[in-house]
Amino acid sequence: MQRFEKFDFADLDELRKIGPELPKARRFPLGAELQFANVRDFAIVGNEDRIWQVASAGYSLVQHETVINSVVSEMASLGLEGLKGHVDTWNHGGRMWIKFVTPKTFEPFAGDRFNHGVWFANSYDGSAAVQGGYYAYRQVCKNGMMGWAREIAARQIHLGIKGITEWLREAIGKIRAKEEIFETMIQEAAQVRLTEDLETVLKRLSVGPKVIEKIEKRMDVSDGITAYNVANAIAEYATHELKERPVAAQDYNRLAERILLKPEILCVVPAK
Repeated sequence: MQRFEKFDFADLDELRKIGPELPKARRFPLGAELQFANVRDFAIVGNEDRIWQVASAGYSLVQHETVINSVVSEMASLGLEGLKGHVDTWNHGGRMWIKFVTPKTFEPFAGDRFNHGVWFANSYDGSAAVQGGYYAYRQVCKNGMMGWAREIAARQIHLGIKGITEWLREAIGKIRAKEEIFETMIQEAAQVRLTEDLETVLKRLSVGPKVIEKIEKRMDVSDGITAYNVANAIAEYATHELKERPVAAQDYNRLAERILLKPEILCVVPAK
């Protein structure tokens, strides 16, 4: 498997078929031959081709395929049709993200249409717990904003996890219950206008000069820059220019989320 892989799906049946194509991991002893008193407190997580991490003995391994099958089962039980999206993997299958949109749309502003959606993630390399959150797909420039994830993201660490299907059912319910809040959040961010030039603001948010230049090129405003404009430009940059770097894309999507959650951070200079 390559370091980065992308699998598109047009419906739930196609999503289910992706599961067997992803690597499976297993836990096996760290090695009795090692001369450490606590060697039994750890286990290797890997397979015949790769070691992803050395985990604690209590680490409960969740297979990517199990997460996919559970997501398919739960979404099918809701009677949703027209779902489509993609599965991304990183670190030779050590990390996995499922992102899909539903047919349900909303327009916080005339002509600015979004699809509601959901994302889920899992890992073998210890980088992330089983988790999920709200996902909004902006049709105008297809920037795939993962808004509001921090507030409503459901998270379950790989320690003593029980009943992944039951957990996902509860997580999906919590995520979908917050769909309307995202529309209000966008409208509020559109009311916050920058009081400084964009470069100064982005530098304060620790964005590098090369990335600032790329984000500025994606800005197209004539009546002043709003927090909503900035979040869109950052999410669009992450989606279009970091297609094969999902970890970096996730970091910039989180920055966009942070701006949508608290748009005032673009205008308030922190005290030194």
